[in-house]
Amino acid sequence: KPYTIDGTGWVNRETRNIAGFWRKVMVPQEFSGKRVILRFNSTAHDATLWVNGKFVRKHWGSYGSWTADITDFVQAGSEAVLAVRLDQRPVGLVPFVRFSANFQGDVQLYAVPQNYIQRLRIHTDLDAAYKDATLQLWLKFPEAASGTLKLSLVDAKGKKLATSPSSIKLPAGMDEFKYNFAVKNPKKWDSEHPNLYKLTLTLTDASGKVTETITKNVGFRKLERRGKKVYVNGQEVKFKGIWGPDDA
Repeated sequence: KPYTIDGTGWVNRETRNIAGFWRKVMVPQEFSGKRVILRFNSTAHDATLWVNGKFVRKHWGSYGSWTADITDFVQAGSEAVLAVRLDQRPVGLVPFVRFSANFQGDVQLYAVPQNYIQRLRIHTDLDAAYKDATLQLWLKFPEAASGTLKLSLVDAKGKKLATSPSSIKLPAGMDEFKYNFAVKNPKKWDSEHPNLYKLTLTLTDASGKVTETITKNVGFRKLERRGKKVYVNGQEVKFKGIWGPDDA
């Protein structure tokens, strides 16, 4: 369960598009032995984070959330000082980005197991006949992570779809990697037939203990652009819309 750090409790110092926010927060004792994560829902534009006076990371962006692993900078059961510097000066890319409030939404502090999935990206592809599929997972783990990742694909009726392989052992010494899983003749996704499968990823540590389970919806489809035409699963699709006030 995340602990919400009330945005109104932050102390703000602002001078000429550069703002500084800081506050103290107690790190719960039950976070001991886990990875401690700090999540910001929205900051603009160039953010720099320090914890207990030590630099943690930088982030650029206005609308997306971002996280920082602050395990090495805090101690469970003790108070921590969080400080954020936001630079909104109209330089670089800033003039081309729609403005967002400089400090928006909640900030959350939460804990995860030592073995956990830091980042997950899912991509699907189909063979030349648009029949059999490849499910590609782009994964990132803590550098010291070890164990096994198991997969399960289930359709809307609860029927399990086989993948090859059905599990992988985390590569030693690799914190980020891509892995392809073969899927035989899944139901395809398109706008008229939005077939989805429930993908469940179960992460176990070296002793076989489950440390994390993630569930995502996946649709198997292939997008292609040939010249000025767009195809989904080999079938041409057309787009209709406008951009801006009146430009077609």
